[in-house]
This record gives sequence, C-alpha cells and structure tokens, in this order.
Amino acid sequence: MASIDLLTAWTQLTKAEQLVQWRGFITALDAGGAGYYRFYPVLMPLWDRGEVPVEIETEAFEAREAEMRAEATWAARHGADAWCVAEDTLADPETWSGLEKLLGAPPF
Repeated sequence: MASIDLLTAWTQLTKAEQLVQWRGFITALDAGGAGYYRFYPVLMPLWDRGEVPVEIETEAFEAREAEMRAEATWAARHGADAWCVAEDTLADPETWSGLEKLLGAPPF
C-alpha cells in the first residue's frame, strides 16, 4: 500500500501531470525499472486492476499499431521469410557460428 504522503502527492498532481507520470511509469515498466519509479506504489495497483487512463491506453495502442505497420512494411520489402532458419539447421554449430558473425554474440 502506498504511503499517505505519496498518495497525497499523487492526488495533488493535475490531470496533465498525472498523465506525464503514467507515461514515465509505462516506460519504466517496459524497461524493467518500474519498481524504482517514484509513484510505483500508487500506479502498480492501478495497472494491475486495469485502471489505466484512456489517453494512456490509446497512446499505447497507437504506438503498437505503428510498430506493427513498420514491421509489416519491412517484411514486405525485404522478404522476411528469407531470414527464417529451419529448426534442424539450428543444431549445426557452423550455423551458430555464422549467425554470431552476422548478428554478433547473444547478450547472455
């Protein structure tokens, strides 16, 4: 549960300021750092219950839609199927070596 001081600070923000905080929280959530966000104790329960402002949901939907369009456009231009690798090919160590040279070593 959020502290009384934090809830007071949240409720004293204007609607526009709250939307800015929501955007920052969503960005932090996507980056994996939401737990360190100032209003995390206030916003996370709202997020869990699906009580996200309509403006934020609309922005997220529009951003995802634009991303999907860009991916589809790229795939149409560059033939995304040409980059598919058959499952049995992944067992070949030379394939992994070639992929690492092309894409770089995986981050893990």
